[in-house]
Amino acid sequence: MPDLPALAKRLLGHYQEDTYKKDFEFIDFLRPERSQARQLELNEALVAALTAGLQDKSKLDDIHLAVPETVDWLDIDGFRYESPGEKEQEDNDPRITAYLAAYDDKISFDDLKRDRLVAVRASDDGVANSWPIYKCLVYQTEHEGFLFVLSAGEWFRVSTDYRSRVEADVEALQR
Repeated sequence: MPDLPALAKRLLGHYQEDTYKKDFEFIDFLRPERSQARQLELNEALVAALTAGLQDKSKLDDIHLAVPETVDWLDIDGFRYESPGEKEQEDNDPRITAYLAAYDDKISFDDLKRDRLVAVRASDDGVANSWPIYKCLVYQTEHEGFLFVLSAGEWFRVSTDYRSRVEADVEALQR
């Protein structure tokens, strides 16, 4: 049986370390959005942005699809979308424009939760995995003076100080 006090002391020591900051400092500047009311407002903004994108594709620049977990990319042949009216087409990469092709002029939050992104295996054309479209969306928006990011189905508030630092770093690279 392990020496519990010694184990607890060692675990507490690791918990209090900040060595993660060397490669993962950004974690300190992201906070999960816990307010259900704010999440509802952000989801409404997302649906409005997607609906606007149905009319004008240039409005989709800040909305992307991404696989929300680690997959064996060597065995992924492509992706397809499961949604009403969608034809069986396969894409090499998940694309928001390809997903939205099944919709005419309006999309709902329920659609995003119901529709799925399907990863197709290269080895046998079977389904490697599938996820709700909502969980695959990557989107950022400003709301009430804050920057919010949707990733893997979760909303995060980004520190404005960190955002300013990143923008300054990117601008310095462009010079």
